[in-house]
Parts: sequence; structure tokens; C-alpha cells
Amino acid sequence: MLPDGRVFYWEHCGLMSLKEYREHQKWKMEVYEKAGIVPWKNLIVTYDDEDGNINVGIIESEIQNKLII
Repeated sequence: MLPDGRVFYWEHCGLMSLKEYREHQKWKMEVYEKAGIVPWKNLIVTYDDEDGNINVGIIESEIQNKLII
């Protein structure tokens, strides 16, 4: 929880090159939405790149833009 009372959830998606993983992620996002956990509102979603690497610059940007007040 942030000092102002906001709660954010973070979902990192790796292995998006695998069909089964993508299908599971789609299901998970539907479950989140039903619970009121929505991207660009209170859910941060990051992804591995096509080689399975994490882009730290994108993650740092998300932290700066969404979590640091």
C-alpha cells in the first residue's frame, strides 16, 4: 500500500512465446478484472522481451510513473 492508501498489484509475464502460458495469462487477467484489479488503474503489467529478458528500464519507468508519488 502506498502512503496515500492506494494499492497496486504487479503482474510480470514471462514466457509469452509459449501458447499455454499466454492462455493462462489471459485467464489470469480476466480473474484480476473481475476482482477490480485493472491495468492502468491499479495493476502494473510488465513482460519479458522475445528473448526472455526483463527490460529493467521499463520496470523502472513503471515504478516512477505509478508508485512514486
